[in-house]
Amino acid sequence: MAIDEKVARQIEDDLHAARGQDALSGVGRMLDARIPEQAYAGIQRGGRFVLEEDHLALVVLIARVCLREIEGFDRSRAEGRCCGMLGGMGLPARDTELVQIVDAALADAARQAGQWLVCRLGCTQCCYGAFAINALDAARLRVGIEALRETQPELAAEIERRARLWIDAHGAEFPGDPATGRLGETDAEREQFEEFANEAACPALDPATGRCDVYAWRPMTCRVFGPPVRMGDGDALGHCELCFNGASEAEVKACEMAVPHVLEAEVLGEVGALGETVVAFALLG
Repeated sequence: MAIDEKVARQIEDDLHAARGQDALSGVGRMLDARIPEQAYAGIQRGGRFVLEEDHLALVVLIARVCLREIEGFDRSRAEGRCCGMLGGMGLPARDTELVQIVDAALADAARQAGQWLVCRLGCTQCCYGAFAINALDAARLRVGIEALRETQPELAAEIERRARLWIDAHGAEFPGDPATGRLGETDAEREQFEEFANEAACPALDPATGRCDVYAWRPMTCRVFGPPVRMGDGDALGHCELCFNGASEAEVKACEMAVPHVLEAEVLGEVGALGETVVAFALLG
């Protein structure tokens, strides 16, 4: 992705000033995407048009900015220290490499997809419904909360408030151990999870703006959602239902996002924790 260095520096400054996700005023290129009607729900809630910027085309740059020290936060102090709800040894240093590779793959898929990929800030359909995250995702979220506690304590407190409300609303039906946040692993518990909190907003979602308040530290499921990725045993491609409307099978396949599952498994093994949880418990770990 060729971006003038002067423009890139301006974008980096903007990202630091506005929490890193939606401050892309320095970008001269925008996609003229055809956004399905369903995607405008978040805009209506936010009261402003928030799907203008093509932030996916700059995801590599965003990753580079967010992985630096964030407004004085020393990431190295949190890595290896933040244990979270599942216990373990904290966030491995190689998570940085994993995030960079995944974000670069997403940027490449976005370039290939062009107008087929309609993911934009404010389109929040994928931010509703509970989903499982592993111990690596949980550790990364805890690093994010620690960073925000130091740099934006009011925001961190608001995220944690939403997480507590989420657990208060859904904890009684949580298919696992609510004391630790660990999801159950029996067949019955897995079946229960399929119907658990399917309409609930993620506590990391700012309902007023449609912005993810922990965007730089979001789980891998969030990072790969949207473009075509291999599902199940790898024979089928799946993508967000709002994207690739009218695209042929060949056009979808040409935009496949490569996901480094082997590397993720290796880094997860370094965490030293087993089991899965959900975002709300990880944020309060």
